[in-house]
Amino acid sequence: MSTRDNSVPRSDAWHSLTHTLHEREQHLLFLHEQRYLDPLAPSQRERLQAAGVLTESLLTFVEQALEPLLRDLPPGMYFPVPLMRASSGPELSREQVQTFSYSFLEVDERQRWFWRGKPIVGKVLTLFEQNLQYDPEVGRYLVEYHTEGRWDKCYLRVAHTPVRGVRFDGATAELELNTGPSLPLSWEHLWLDASERLFLTEATWRLILLADQPRYEILSHWDATQEALCWQGQRYPLNQVSHPQDLLVADSFF
Repeated sequence: MSTRDNSVPRSDAWHSLTHTLHEREQHLLFLHEQRYLDPLAPSQRERLQAAGVLTESLLTFVEQALEPLLRDLPPGMYFPVPLMRASSGPELSREQVQTFSYSFLEVDERQRWFWRGKPIVGKVLTLFEQNLQYDPEVGRYLVEYHTEGRWDKCYLRVAHTPVRGVRFDGATAELELNTGPSLPLSWEHLWLDASERLFLTEATWRLILLADQPRYEILSHWDATQEALCWQGQRYPLNQVSHPQDLLVADSFF
């Protein structure tokens, strides 16, 4: 193999490629030190390049063989390294590419989870919720958990958010989440949408939907005008929004 094939390609080539795929909701994942990394994220791309994973030959394979096929394939996660190893020549088929791909987990408006149309419930749902993260560099929620000597990782496609506030503790003003930990309630970051659902914007989780118990408890602190919430002598105007997706377009909300 030539020296060029082993060299690390320009970072801007991977930057451009991964952003093009991101617009189609497609992500390339690479296994490094038992974890799947996404070169769309600058910090993860730097780690992959430093480890010599993103070689020039791999970039050529993705640009010339894989990316043209991805134009007609669905959103999801794709794994170029095992695909390149399994390919017998420069030509790829849709079937080969789909063998080394994985569909997003889906979370609908009612926060019901699905994978390829099948509901996710019970212990599996608990596992996913307890290993939920938000990656600000990628702009997606994801589930990552350790299994069989490595970390499995799967991105989510969500209607608004998979994070739910399940209980409000009036004594401490903390909100317990379906992800496990609690956080202090920031009253100024509460939002009521057109369907009268209550949301909380927050830096780590971006957006949290409040379940019935915390919603009723918090809204019981409405003042007489029903335009603000009163808590411990402070008055907090209740923000209004048409749809929760509108809250995700500006970092100033967090």
